[in-house]
This record gives sequence, C-alpha cells and structure tokens, in this order.
Amino acid sequence: MEVKVILQKIIAIMVGGAFGAMSRYGLTLLVRSNFKNSIFPYGTLTVNVLGALLFGFFWAIFFKYSDIQVWRHFVLIGFLGSLTTFSSYTFDLFVMIKQGHYTAAALYFILSNVICLVGFFLAFFFTEKMLKSLT
Repeated sequence: MEVKVILQKIIAIMVGGAFGAMSRYGLTLLVRSNFKNSIFPYGTLTVNVLGALLFGFFWAIFFKYSDIQVWRHFVLIGFLGSLTTFSSYTFDLFVMIKQGHYTAAALYFILSNVICLVGFFLAFFFTEKMLKSLT
C-alpha cells in the first residue's frame, strides 16, 4: 500500500475520532441532563444505539461504493469508533451489578445488545434497499 494512502487513512481516522469523541461527550451530557436522578446509563445507551444505526447505514453505503476507502476510515473507524462506548458500557454494567442493581443491569444489557443489533440490521438493509432503488 502506498505511503500517501496510508497517511490519508491515518489522518481520516484521527479527525473522525476527534469528532466522534466530542459528539459522544456532548450527546451523553445532553441525555444525562434529562435523567439527572437515574442510575440507568441513558447517555451510554443512546450513543451506542445511535452508533449501531449509523454503522449499519454507512456500512451499506461503503459496501456498495468500495472506492471511498478514506471516508470509510473516517466514519467507521474514526468517528463511530470514538462515538460508541463499549468500554463505558462494560463499566456501567459492572457498577450496576457491584451496587446490586441487578434488574437495571439486566435491562441495560438486553436493551444495549438487542436494540443495537436490530438497529444495525435495519439501517443496513434500509440503506441497501434505498441505494438499489437509486441505480
């Protein structure tokens, strides 16, 4: 692989990561401000569900248009890699279990996994169908 292409991808990942991290922080604060007294991590759940939906949407686009690799690195690896929060998700589950909030932890586990997986599939197939109708 050409050095220029590698550098373009690295820069795309770095810039996308910065935007994803800022978006994660801002969106999490916004969501938390609406659920101030809750032990449930609505902010983390929101960014993970949104990230899954966006990943499915963009994966369908990049699957069809494989010639836009730098954008794929910017969006999927950089932006969405920073936006989604699996490490925070795991920590939130750990804290809820450690504090004895077993029902909330189970609900969070199920919602995060099911909604994110379903969201990814729906976004991918909807986008794939939309792209086929455009050609």
